[in-house]
Amino acid sequence: MKPTETKPSSQRSKIVIVEDQPEIRLLLRMTLEINDYEIFEAGDAQMGLHLIERVEPDLILLDVMMPGEINGFILCEMLKSTSWSENIPIIFLTGADSDEDRKAGLQSGASHYLVKPFLPEKVVSLCEEILGKK
Repeated sequence: MKPTETKPSSQRSKIVIVEDQPEIRLLLRMTLEINDYEIFEAGDAQMGLHLIERVEPDLILLDVMMPGEINGFILCEMLKSTSWSENIPIIFLTGADSDEDRKAGLQSGASHYLVKPFLPEKVVSLCEEILGKK
């Protein structure tokens, strides 16, 4: 969707989940679909990048530690340094819970940083806050 276009009120917000653990993707998918979000999933950062380019989501849920050469911090920096994706909000959902990790996540451009285990309700609440669905 181009910056000047507005989304019809009946269109569901699109969320891309980039997470290597299938059970966490399933939990997020089920929780968010119940709350009327359209969900897309990728199991690593490289697949996530391709999916994000194709889907043009309204929000990204991103893990930090994933297989492959690109971790979540790098993917976030890549997205925030590109004009077509720089304004897509990103929430980190990760087991990386040191102060340095949190700082790196926010410095890479993420809107929020949640540590696993997380409450699904907290994720929904953040998505609603960011996407203006409350």
